[in-house]
Amino acid sequence: MSPLKDKIDYLKNIYDEENARQPVLEGKCSQNIANSGIFLTLIGLLIGILSNTQSDLNVVVKCLLVAVIIAITVMNVFCIINALKALDPVNYPYARGNPNTVNEFSTTTAFEEEVVKDYIYCIEKNMLLNNKKASYLIASRKAYVSGIYLTGFFTIFLVCYLTFFMPATPEKIHKVEILKPVTLEMKSNALLQKAQGSK
Repeated sequence: MSPLKDKIDYLKNIYDEENARQPVLEGKCSQNIANSGIFLTLIGLLIGILSNTQSDLNVVVKCLLVAVIIAITVMNVFCIINALKALDPVNYPYARGNPNTVNEFSTTTAFEEEVVKDYIYCIEKNMLLNNKKASYLIASRKAYVSGIYLTGFFTIFLVCYLTFFMPATPEKIHKVEILKPVTLEMKSNALLQKAQGSK
């Protein structure tokens, strides 16, 4: 086997490995987007609980909960934005081999040398693009993890406060005044008269 063939095989393995990174990175970014959507839905549910008890909450607790909700929302939106940056196909023109290379060279050695150059170029370019995607994935994951921690803190704090520290609201008894009471006797007399009148 010629030294060029060995180089081609070696570079082909690296090229294939680099190409295999692309769907893995994109899959993880898509997963971050889906999971952030779930956490934003959970925040919506917790906001519903919070709005039902809002009048009974201490002002400091209200401010803290609003700040945490804003922080969680910002973290999840930041996670989604970074993941979407990694998934934008316009920003990632991956390099591929040119099929016309087969027709451009008359000798096998010249062709193999060009294949080596193509592989080196493609590997370098694709590695840069995948590393850029990976940096967005890392930023997305950091925001996602921060959002999870804040959501956990928010949930535990809200449950503890509502269970142990929220003052019980006294039941308000409302006096109902009946303006024109109807007795059973009056009803039966009216029905009797109506029945006799129809005969």
